[in-house]
Formats: sequence, structure tokens, C-alpha cells
Amino acid sequence: MKVLHVIKVAGLGGAEVYLSKILPELNKAGVQCTLLAMVNPNATEKAKKVTDLIRSLNVEVIEIIVKNDFSISMYKEIARVIQQGQFNLINVHLVHAEMYLAMVKRLFIKNLKVIATKHGYSPEYQVKYGFEPVVSYTDKFWWISKFNGLAMNRTITISRGLKNLIVALKIAKDSEVDVIHYGFDYGSVNYSENTEQFRKSSQQLIILGRLEEVKGHTMVFQALPTIIKKFPNLKLVIIGSGIIEEKLKQEVIDRGIESHVEFLGFQTQIHDFLKNSDVTIIPSFAEGFCAVVLESFFNHTPVVCFDVPALNEIVDNDVTGVIVPKFNIDILADKIIELLENKDKVEGIVNSAFHKLNSYFSMDRMLRETIEVYQKVLSDK
Repeated sequence: MKVLHVIKVAGLGGAEVYLSKILPELNKAGVQCTLLAMVNPNATEKAKKVTDLIRSLNVEVIEIIVKNDFSISMYKEIARVIQQGQFNLINVHLVHAEMYLAMVKRLFIKNLKVIATKHGYSPEYQVKYGFEPVVSYTDKFWWISKFNGLAMNRTITISRGLKNLIVALKIAKDSEVDVIHYGFDYGSVNYSENTEQFRKSSQQLIILGRLEEVKGHTMVFQALPTIIKKFPNLKLVIIGSGIIEEKLKQEVIDRGIESHVEFLGFQTQIHDFLKNSDVTIIPSFAEGFCAVVLESFFNHTPVVCFDVPALNEIVDNDVTGVIVPKFNIDILADKIIELLENKDKVEGIVNSAFHKLNSYFSMDRMLRETIEVYQKVLSDK
């Protein structure tokens, strides 16, 4: 079986991390995988970090520069790659790759078998509605997703919450969608011996992810003064970069909490930071999945999140983490304080989370379920 994975690359995000994990394992399992990286010309350096990473894992990478998302010549070039490589199946990731292959299928290779793996939905939509299905006929993302869906043979979503959304929005039919939760193997993680650079205070909170509105950083800033009253030396470490970085930094200053918040930008040693933090906070409006949950499980760092999809699907409240009523700032502060004060509760949570990681959120399970979907599509005449 030869599978071409296609994604438009502009940096190392959740979908790219997923590909770096699963592609080498698919190859080991006998599924010959190649990555077609559609490169944004304005982000070639960021894209190179991704393609270099994938190549270092002994996965073949082909690159095409995207000068225009609606270029017929580009679609023709993609078709040429598919025909020369004699791929049995195409697995696309994220909305741009979906559109490119939808066009290739319509224009050049009509019998092409394409699977769409959906890792999330429009961040702007999520800020407004979370994962509540609301159809807006002025929403370009919805129209494009509907168009793409018509060309897909099957869809994989990384959570039930995401499946429910795209089915309710009539982007895909319920019977044509498979849910495959992320499952990663962190056995090869290496930690630095110098822990001081990762621990900024005796009480340390951490938020890890892109600096975008959908990630909900500002709600933690609102809760922080209450937490600081109990723990005057507390630090909130923020890892990641994004379009609202300066806005968030100014908000921290305006709230007078700048001495308790450190913006550390993009970091490669995220496991070191998680291992040396007391609580992982995930204040997102909604998440397709959120691999930070699994990384926290692995590092025995308790997770606090809001009661939103798909966080409320992968975190079991008071068992593998703590779920806070949606956007309730007071309870968010109280729950974080409780975890900082109650070491016995933390120990129970992190042990249960680590067990759930190994028993369910495993690479073996994700790999097996993915191959089953591939076989299903290839056998469908």
C-alpha cells in the first residue's frame, strides 16, 4: 500500500507533529508513506523545520511551492506527483490540502481515493461558537469545507466532538466519518539535566500552544490575581508564538501581573517545561483534540481545562484531570489553587492519567485504527 500524505506547511503545528509521529510508524507497519509538503512561500524557513524533521525520520518528502491556492498548473503538478508515485491512496490534512486534492480529483484523476484527516475547525468559528453547529452562509471556511467534503471518500476526525460538528454542519455524512483519537509514544523523550532553566518559581503554571484568541489565555490572566494572593511567588509560563503575542503581553501589563508571567516563545524542550511545572492550564474555547493533554499525562503534570469539546472527551473530571464549568473564571482559580495545595489529589490524578495514556492513547491503537480505515477505503469499489 502506497499512501501520499498532503499538507500545506507554514510551521510546526498539531497536524505536523501528528505526521512526524505517525508516518515513520506507518512505514514500519508496511504502509509506504510519502509526504507532499505544499510550502507557503512566505514561510519557507518555518516549513523547512517541518520538512527537515520528517526527512530525519526516514520519510520521503516532496515539496511544491504554493504561489496561488487556485492555480491549475499547481493542481496539475500534484496530479503528476500522484501518477508518477503510483499512490493507492491520498491522505490530506487541513483545509488547504483538502481543497487542492478535491480540485485534482475533479480535474485530472477522477477515480482518486482521498481520505481527509480533520485536526480541527476554523479558529474564528471556535471563538464564536465553540463546537456548537451554527451555519452561516457568509462563512467562507464552511463553504470551502462543504466543497472539499464532496470529493472525499472518507473522513477521519481526531475526536467525537469534531465529528459531531462536521456532521451537524453537513460537511460529511455520519456513516463516512471515523473517529481516531491521537495516540503517541513518548518513550524516546530525553530530558535536560539542568532543570533550573525550566522551573521559574516554587509554584509554576504552564500554558503551551499558539498565541491565538481561540486558546483563551486572557481567561487565565483574569484568574491569576486570585491565585497570586495564595501564592505570591507563583509564575505562569507561556510557551508558544502567534498573532496576538503583543496584545497578550500588553494585557499582562495592564492587569499588573507582569512579574508573574513569562512569555518564552517557541521552545523545543516542551517536556522539560511540563515536567518542571505544577499545573498545565488549557483554557481553549474548543479543541479538535490537543496533544498537550497527552504530553502532560506523560510528564505527570495535572491538566485543568474548561468543559468544552474535545477536552471534556479526553480528560475525565477529577480522575485524569480537572474540568472547569465553561469559562467560569472564579472556579478556574479555585481549582488551580486546590491542585497547588493538595498533593494527594494531584498524585491520584497524574497516576490515573499516565495509566490512561498507556492503556488507550497509544501509538499502537492509533496506528491500527488508521490502517483499518485505509483498508476500508481501498476495498470499497
